[in-house]
Amino acid sequence: MKKLLLILLCLPLLFTSCKKEITDGCTESLAVNYNSDAEEDDGSCLFSVIGGIWNVYNIEYFLNDSLTYSGPPLEYPAPVSLQFYDNFGLLGQIQPDSTTQIDTIHGWFIENDSLYVGADVFKYIVSKNELKLEGKFFSGFSVDFKSIIKAIR
Repeated sequence: MKKLLLILLCLPLLFTSCKKEITDGCTESLAVNYNSDAEEDDGSCLFSVIGGIWNVYNIEYFLNDSLTYSGPPLEYPAPVSLQFYDNFGLLGQIQPDSTTQIDTIHGWFIENDSLYVGADVFKYIVSKNELKLEGKFFSGFSVDFKSIIKAIR
């Protein structure tokens, strides 16, 4: 009887001690807080502008708070893309009429919720696949435009 009681008391310990611990964390490899050991995504992923190519699909220009244009990037009927690098280089690839032009800008940086690119300053919102930049675009003309740039990766 004592042996049966001992077996009944030890049996639950056997099953509970074999339970595998699951590691929660960010499982998205593009996230800045990616955890390669995580087995389940816990929704904590944080994303950056760095990583992948951002394909611009919409630009809105405002003059004196009035919308003056909304649509694909002006002057470029073909895709416009941006790629941010760790070394603070920004590669803008513009492909009008199947010819590739590459512009490299050095000196972008992020401070709080602002993205500084050359003379331009944008508030930015980034998720895994979407980027929204909102700010002034210093056009070089006498008038500067407020702009909203939307891109996906």
